[in-house]
Amino acid sequence: MAKADYDAPLMRAIILDDQALTRIFKIIADACGAEPSISFQCIDNTTMRFGSLDEAIAYSNPSHRQIIQATIRLYQSEGPIETCLLQIRKDKDLAPISLQIKGDDTQVLALKRNLLDELRSIEPMYSTFVAHKSFPEFLLSVGVFIAAVTVVLYVGSAIFSKNFSTNSHQAIGVAVIGMVAALLYSRFLLWPRAVFLIGHGRARHEQLGKFRTYVLGTVFLGTALAVASNYLSSELFGT
Repeated sequence: MAKADYDAPLMRAIILDDQALTRIFKIIADACGAEPSISFQCIDNTTMRFGSLDEAIAYSNPSHRQIIQATIRLYQSEGPIETCLLQIRKDKDLAPISLQIKGDDTQVLALKRNLLDELRSIEPMYSTFVAHKSFPEFLLSVGVFIAAVTVVLYVGSAIFSKNFSTNSHQAIGVAVIGMVAALLYSRFLLWPRAVFLIGHGRARHEQLGKFRTYVLGTVFLGTALAVASNYLSSELFGT
């Protein structure tokens, strides 16, 4: 039977919990006839290796040793699948996911399809925004450009209108550009490429969600509404 190798980075963000981890293990075990091993690379440069999936799921994942990469691997000399290596990582400089499969051609294609289907099912809505480094940078660069043009026009109108305060509009313009730049800089912190809902990781993720809601809802939306209100008030009422 023909052999095949699959080795590719996957550019998508992932939220991995114990249920998804269990499903991934089952997909690999069913295809390979053996259960894979799992290890966690932690933020303190240590690697945790576990004897079973249950042991890995029970890991407390504290802040000082939180998971930054999960590696699921299986190597065997005989069988339809010889190698299966799945890595999920937070590193913003590398692909969030890498997958390697070696074995019989039809089995490699089937395992690849099943794993990709599972990984797509745990992909967060913001995936495109952070998975591809070039896309959000382009998108936010366009945003900065639009914001800058808007500010120039806005401040320009202030110069020729007695109803506008030039200094206040310049301040608003700087604030808008600054917030867009801050969003570009902090997007990987607010929207992680890989989230591990293991142990204390779940509570950290919930806290991050509340902070993200505050930043976007209170700071960004609040500022945008203030700018719009100020502009409409000046245009309609001359105040």
